[in-house]
Amino acid sequence: MVKAPKRRVSRLILRLMLLVGVVVLVLGTVIVALAAYMLRQEAKVTAQERIETNMKVAWETLRQKGTTFRLQNGQLFLGDHLLNNDTEIVDTVTRVVGGTCTIFAADVRISTNVMKADGVQVIGTPLAPGPVYETIFTNKRPFRGEADVLGVATMAGYDPILDASGTVIGVLYVGMKMDDFLSAADETLKRILLTTGIVLLLVSVLFYLLARRSLARKQEEEEQHEEERWAGRKDEISLANALERERLEVYISSTARALSAENIFTPAARPVSALQEGPLVSSAAAEQLSMQSDNLSREVEHFHDVIKVGGDRRQFERHDCHLPATVQAGEQKETTVVVNISASGARLTSPSSLSPGESVELTIEGWSTIKARIVSSDGGVTRLQFLILRYSDWRAWMDRNQKVV
Repeated sequence: MVKAPKRRVSRLILRLMLLVGVVVLVLGTVIVALAAYMLRQEAKVTAQERIETNMKVAWETLRQKGTTFRLQNGQLFLGDHLLNNDTEIVDTVTRVVGGTCTIFAADVRISTNVMKADGVQVIGTPLAPGPVYETIFTNKRPFRGEADVLGVATMAGYDPILDASGTVIGVLYVGMKMDDFLSAADETLKRILLTTGIVLLLVSVLFYLLARRSLARKQEEEEQHEEERWAGRKDEISLANALERERLEVYISSTARALSAENIFTPAARPVSALQEGPLVSSAAAEQLSMQSDNLSREVEHFHDVIKVGGDRRQFERHDCHLPATVQAGEQKETTVVVNISASGARLTSPSSLSPGESVELTIEGWSTIKARIVSSDGGVTRLQFLILRYSDWRAWMDRNQKVV
């Protein structure tokens, strides 16, 4: 029975693993990207909620100083309390809820704990034009969202400060750096990435084991199918052999009856009375009968040999061995070792210069030369198919080498 090459199975497993690797990589990338997006969105929502809380605390702190705002000569008053350069309110807000806080008179910072990179407060700097400025001074509405505060990405809240007439005379700001929220999201993302990688690795290993097991089972089923198919062929061959044997027996019997009807006998077989009654049958007729008998005997013997050899071939009766031999192709002769042999062919260590399809003569020590053809040469082993084989030689060789094989 011919088995599927292991190399083909390994190549198929490798292709499956490459496909699984690509799928796992794409799936992992999608999961991580989706997780990163969701974590950042969640971080922004959390930041906005914190800004709302900080703004409420800032307004409560301001109301402790008064309830009415007025702007006079660039100075902002809350009741009778001057807010310019008063850091008590902004520091209280920071101490209670964190982040930063700033009070604007019109669009100029008059009290803040926002620092530049060199540690200096930004008192006296104006609010930069942009969406925040337009929302506060044009639309007279609060602003919530991401903003650039002195080059730093910040989740910010800006509320307009109105006087008694409803005019915008200042701005109250609270904010927190986005990094404070995104750093927690990044740490969570790292844990998700690690967990996802481990899970996908385990899934890949499990898939590899299942694929390997499935392929092995499929190969076993194919081999079993081949065995069943060849078993059926063997039954067909046995039936054909029986029919052919019956045909030969009928042929021999009918030939014998025909010869008997013609009364062709040799002188030794003729009765004495017959010798007295007439002349002897010609020697040519007797010789013809003898030749026909010999031919029939040889045909039957040859037929049985062919039947036997064919049966052995169908059963793939192979025998492992280690026998020195020579292989000759034309004028070129090389030594080799036969490692496996049957009535249909042999396997031997690969000669260096022979190729598939080439006709050769194989000579094994203690056996006559056999004509063969190179079928394949792979992995250091060459497979031969015998072109001429006498079954009697095969059985005689087997009987002499039972200990070898």
